[in-house]
Amino acid sequence: MFGKNTFRAIESNAAWYRFRTGASGQLGFNIGFDSNEDWDFALYRASDCNSLGDPIRCNFFDNRDANSFIGVGVDPQGAVDNVQYEEWLEVSPGEDYYLLVNNFSNVNSGFSIQFTGQIFVTNPYDALDCAIINNLLGPPIAACNNESIVLDATTADVVSYTWYKDVGNGYTQIPGEVSATLNVQDAAFYRVEVITQSQNNIISDVQVGFSQAPTTSPVGDEHLCLDSEYFYLSDKDQTALGGQSANEVIISYHTSLADAEAGINALPLEYGLQAGEQQIYIRATSVQNPRCYDASEDFKLTVHQPFTPDFL
Repeated sequence: MFGKNTFRAIESNAAWYRFRTGASGQLGFNIGFDSNEDWDFALYRASDCNSLGDPIRCNFFDNRDANSFIGVGVDPQGAVDNVQYEEWLEVSPGEDYYLLVNNFSNVNSGFSIQFTGQIFVTNPYDALDCAIINNLLGPPIAACNNESIVLDATTADVVSYTWYKDVGNGYTQIPGEVSATLNVQDAAFYRVEVITQSQNNIISDVQVGFSQAPTTSPVGDEHLCLDSEYFYLSDKDQTALGGQSANEVIISYHTSLADAEAGINALPLEYGLQAGEQQIYIRATSVQNPRCYDASEDFKLTVHQPFTPDFL
């Protein structure tokens, strides 16, 4: 089903991926991206990229509903009416697939791909055959805007490295970049051409996208009396968000900085009280890219025993 009025020239800002199945079962994938952008995909089952035939799954609907995922299977956010999802695949071992992911909007902050389906329950270690993977620069990188990203193309027997960049208008050479590594600061597609003495030359592409890292605003300490059974940590959410949208940033609370940094062992929002002092650590996590977070703020929760008058 097509939601745009043409199929020609669909590769406006595209990436191609190849994968091979290693087992039988139900297979799907989720392509995650910024809800303000418009991404499409087409999936081909073929043993030769020069003879793709017609796609077996494709979706080119526009993103007027501001979805954050397209793909095959089920929207991981539970949206049952997401028209950008196609039916599950039933696969067998040894099948080759080519996946085209295309940015129709040309506003490109990157995307991620996660494979899903019952096949990973029955065959958690060999659902996909990784033997065909030979990508020098690796899979797409969904980074945070406060990260330093270094692409590494180090190869033996090298004569030269040449780096290229594509922000939607085709690859152009990056002047002066001739080393094995490239420091990346902008969202784009990157390509390296490696010339070797043995003439086993390599051309490798990778997409790098950057998501906005959230921040945590300071919150005040709390002094409570033990005659209250619970403290509702969610009462701190709006202060911790500091103007950020609760639809874009998730606030969680932890008993240690290590847990907050790792994003584990979040406290229940209906937090049971006990007498004494407790340091509570706050984590702000990006919904778009959970790798982007901030855990720089905490507050002290002090619970006092009720005063008992002495009538003697």
